Amino acid sequence: MKRLVTAAVMREMDRTAIEGRGIAGADLMENAGAGAAAVILEHFDVEDGRLVVVLCGKGNNGGDGFVIARHLKQAGATPVALLLGARIDEVRGDAAGAMHAWSEAGGETRAVTDSGALRTARPLIAEADLLVDAMLGTGAIGAPRGLLEDAVDTVNAVDVPVVAVDIPSGLDADTGAVPGACVIAALTATLALPKRGLYLYPGREFVGHLAVVDIGIPEEILDGPADQPLLVEPRDCILRLPDREPEMHKGDRGHLLVVGGSAGLTGAVALAAEAAVRAGAGKVTAGVPLSLLDVMEVKLTEAMVLGLPELDVRALSQAAFDRVMLFDPGRLTALAVGPGAGRHRSTRSLFRRILEEIHVPTVLDADGIHAFAGAADLLRTAAAGEDLILTPHLGEFCTLTGMAKEDVLADRFDAVRGWAKRLDAVIVLKGAPTLIAEPDGVTVYLNPTGSEALATGGSGDVLTGLIAGFLAQGVAPVDAAVAGVYVHGMIADFICETWNSPYGLKAGDLIEAFTPALADLLD
Repeated sequence: MKRLVTAAVMREMDRTAIEGRGIAGADLMENAGAGAAAVILEHFDVEDGRLVVVLCGKGNNGGDGFVIARHLKQAGATPVALLLGARIDEVRGDAAGAMHAWSEAGGETRAVTDSGALRTARPLIAEADLLVDAMLGTGAIGAPRGLLEDAVDTVNAVDVPVVAVDIPSGLDADTGAVPGACVIAALTATLALPKRGLYLYPGREFVGHLAVVDIGIPEEILDGPADQPLLVEPRDCILRLPDREPEMHKGDRGHLLVVGGSAGLTGAVALAAEAAVRAGAGKVTAGVPLSLLDVMEVKLTEAMVLGLPELDVRALSQAAFDRVMLFDPGRLTALAVGPGAGRHRSTRSLFRRILEEIHVPTVLDADGIHAFAGAADLLRTAAAGEDLILTPHLGEFCTLTGMAKEDVLADRFDAVRGWAKRLDAVIVLKGAPTLIAEPDGVTVYLNPTGSEALATGGSGDVLTGLIAGFLAQGVAPVDAAVAGVYVHGMIADFICETWNSPYGLKAGDLIEAFTPALADLLD
């Protein structure tokens, strides 16, 4: 996993590498430009003399651009560097050294110091086969202004692919905010580590394909600080999947009980149960109101069904506790509580008692979370302890915690981290992107998979089933959450790529596509 860093943390890492390890800033810049050029050559066919216009600012981001131009020229492209908002003699430091090396290699730099010069340069920009945005780096604050704003608008107005260096100019590296004009990149070559803003909306829409470039900062520097979120990568998911051994039988793969369902909401518990079966749980049972037993028998084939005491409104009664408590004692390996259960007071009492008394790894979702609205601290003493996973979306998180939505959105990392520690539970805060927080109050994971295609009823129930299915097989709670969230989004991405469209996905498609999508991941 890679850290997702703020601009300030990245600057401190650069400083530590330069001052603490004696690595020259010019060497880091050379590595950055050479690595970014390699990424460009991997994705774009420009070696045969194609025109590449590199738009450079006067700071270090521009210095990276000059190094890129030199390496592209050496590879056979025809780069031209445009220096935005400064005269050539105003460039300082390592950037000046990079510009000088570019000139020594026979490169051409044109200073664009005013709007007239930019108008003159527009035909060249429009004729390019590729544009490289090295105008503003992570240190820029606020929206581009004046000439730089016009330059961003010019870049976006032409039908030429753009590669952004480190971050698209105009995007806030920490928050993903886009306060004004922002380069729309086809590819972003970010340096050393990905920045938070590259994965947070609305900025994520401007990034295009993201590649991380090694610039030579030692790994031990890049590993800290611990409070910087971790980006989940394919290998991280694969390593967290349940073990598969040749001599296993279904009893070795756990038994999950999904407690939920009510009149009109049987689909939620059915989807959760089916997803858990697909995730590999050896046995899955759906515990539902007794009068819904026949309906669930039709809906479910591979999963079993358990009828539980109910109310007149065909919702679970608090009297169901004894039946749940005595179900498969000693062999039940996980619980999923809440899908489609409704919000009757008696059902709420049932869920509170289950969480208080049944010591089994548990996923609490949907109406199970609502059962603790205004009483979140009851979860601190849940019998599951640190084996408890909560899976709220933003609205459910606010209902549970009492936080205002705007306060959560102001810093979702801090909000989910703080409440995971307070409740001593793993929290999966669903959204774009989804965050997973450990109970230690420090570690937060950001999941990069998934898209707007998941914005459909039942997709959250499938996620509950996947996480619970992994949990039932003995996967540690945080690992089950990380793997479940990644696989859930990855399946949606696989479907959209297969269909070449984000339209039409329904929750059941995620279950059907689990096997081919996972095979693609493992491959």
